[in-house]
Order: sequence, then C-alpha cells, then structure tokens
Amino acid sequence: MRAFVHLQSSIAADLKVRESWIQAFQHGETACERLGASHLLLHGVWSFRASAEHARTDLVLSESRTDWEEPRRAAQGLVLTEWKRVVATDETDKKADEALMQAQLYREEPLAGFEVASVRYLVLVSESRLLSMPQARVHNDVTYEYRNVAVNPDPPSIEARKARN
Repeated sequence: MRAFVHLQSSIAADLKVRESWIQAFQHGETACERLGASHLLLHGVWSFRASAEHARTDLVLSESRTDWEEPRRAAQGLVLTEWKRVVATDETDKKADEALMQAQLYREEPLAGFEVASVRYLVLVSESRLLSMPQARVHNDVTYEYRNVAVNPDPPSIEARKARN
C-alpha cells in the first residue's frame, strides 16, 4: 500500500517525522498505532482494530465506535491493522505470529457484517529495518500482509554493509 511506502520515506527524509516515530516507539505499541493510523488517514485509509471487547476501535481517536457511517463516506478504504512493537530482531517471528493470531481472531464476531478490504495489515514497528519479514499469508479469502515501519533506520550504505556481513 502506497501509504506505508510514503510513511517509511517520510521517516527517512523528515527529521521531525522521524523524531515523532522514535518518541512513539519509546512510549509503546499504542502510541505507534495511533501515529500510524493518523498517517494512513492522510492517504484516505481509515484504519481500525477490533478490541478484545469485540468492538471496532478507531485508532486515531483510540475509542470504540458504533457509528462508522462518517468514516465510510470519508475514507477511500477501511482496513484492519494490527501493530506490534519489535524491540529486538530475534523477536520478529514471535511478534509476527502474535499479530497474525490476533487479526485472525477478529475475523468472526467483531467484524461480522462489516465491509473491509480483503487485505489486513500486520505492522511490525522496529527501531532499525527488519531485513527478514514473513511472507503474506492467506486464510479464508483474507490476505494478511506484513509491513515494517523502521523508526530510526540506518542509511542504505550502512544497511548494505551490514547485510554483507
């Protein structure tokens, strides 16, 4: 999705954007969700998650919503996202699995009768770029795509050297 490419480019190019993401990363997963949802909204994509209470939660406002008519009229798309904070690269697979399991649990009751895109985004937020990301998975006609948001990525020249070693 173009919004994630734009987000990562903005973090790389704009010091204020990068600082906002570093601060959100330090404050935890919910702060990353909120900041990410705000960015997606700039692209006309309203992102939400289904909470444990079986309600759909607007990530920008961080509250449960029962009336989704305004977002449906305003947005070009509604997407379910699950955001995970990856502090150490050795926990990437664990966090990716957690995100997938949570997003799959939301498939039934909380989203029943709710029109959303058939692609759900599992976002792994990390300090540096994750060089190994899981492949997209398809389950019951829903594609779960993994995306990485690196809040303080190394320049490409340094990343290339690391990859060679």
